[in-house]
Amino acid sequence: MEMSFILACLTHRLYPEQPLPQPPADLDWSQVYRLLIEHGLAGVFCVLGREQPGLWPREMQERLLDWRYTMLLRGDRCIAQVHDVLAAFREADLPVIVLKGWTLIPTLYAGDYGQRFYEDIDLVVSARHGERAAAILHDMGYRGTINEPWPGYMRRYGSTQAYVHLDEPLKMGRSFGVGLHLGLLSISYYDRRISVEGLFERSRPLEVAGVEVRRLSPEDDLVYSCGHLALHHAYDESLHRYYEMASILLSAGSAFDWDALAIRAADWHLVMPTQRILVRLNELWPGIAPADQVQAIAQLRPTVTERWVHNWSVAHRQNHTVRALLDWLALPGLGKRARFLLETAFPSPAYMRQRYGPPPLGWWPLLYLRRGAAAARHVLRLG
Repeated sequence: MEMSFILACLTHRLYPEQPLPQPPADLDWSQVYRLLIEHGLAGVFCVLGREQPGLWPREMQERLLDWRYTMLLRGDRCIAQVHDVLAAFREADLPVIVLKGWTLIPTLYAGDYGQRFYEDIDLVVSARHGERAAAILHDMGYRGTINEPWPGYMRRYGSTQAYVHLDEPLKMGRSFGVGLHLGLLSISYYDRRISVEGLFERSRPLEVAGVEVRRLSPEDDLVYSCGHLALHHAYDESLHRYYEMASILLSAGSAFDWDALAIRAADWHLVMPTQRILVRLNELWPGIAPADQVQAIAQLRPTVTERWVHNWSVAHRQNHTVRALLDWLALPGLGKRARFLLETAFPSPAYMRQRYGPPPLGWWPLLYLRRGAAAARHVLRLG
């Protein structure tokens, strides 16, 4: 009952012409609050309660306000970083596409950063601008959060690097940072199939934190959102993710290009996530995606390779050995694969000491035994 009530309220947010439901008399408000936190919707419902005074019990609205004020206090500090980073990129005439939450804050959430939790701002830049973008962040006092096995490892083999400011007062893991992307999904198999230049050509203008940037086209955004939910969150059922994807469709309206969506899903090898999530969106909000278009997308046939990579990526999302194997298989050329294998299996002494602690008997090569044992544990989990 509580989940049905939450879903009905979201339906009103998506379709304002539909009436806001009246809460049943026996609704468990403690359960409603727990679900709102779990599904990332506390801020949305706080605003809804403010717009409809008396809709929630006073205690419920106060709990939602506490959550919202926490997000607003965090956001007051975070938006300053967002502005400074985007302004620095714009001053350097370096084009960026903003992804996910910070494109939704000025659109779906009307600029209200107290309605949505966010850990960072994700930016896409062209590979040819990657070093310049990293240098800009470095000059601003940002540093990479990942301890690289060898200097330049992430630039050689990865498409994403996370940065946090040296003066960031929060603990690592809760800090606000910058995700710098040279591709969309941080998985080599997919990023090799997604032209970043094409993303820029189809992108749309948007103002974020007072700075003009770019955002993905609606079709690119929806396919990307499907892939991100599948590959990075293993089809997590958090309603805020589906609510935000639904808003992409509704904002585009009749201009949404379903043929382009199908082409992108096939070209990017994201057929399976796109099919599955369109079905789920129509289960939550019947008719939000036209039935004939959903049926046409359902006729797409993922390649054997897509099936294999998708299933392994989703089933073993937290398994670092599987992730390294998939990245290795996606690399072009035997030489690059060989170097990746060596640098991954045998990181630098500095990395080994930081990652695995003091070496036995003071002899750092023994740390490779610890690394091998950790990899073996990851392999055994596949069973």
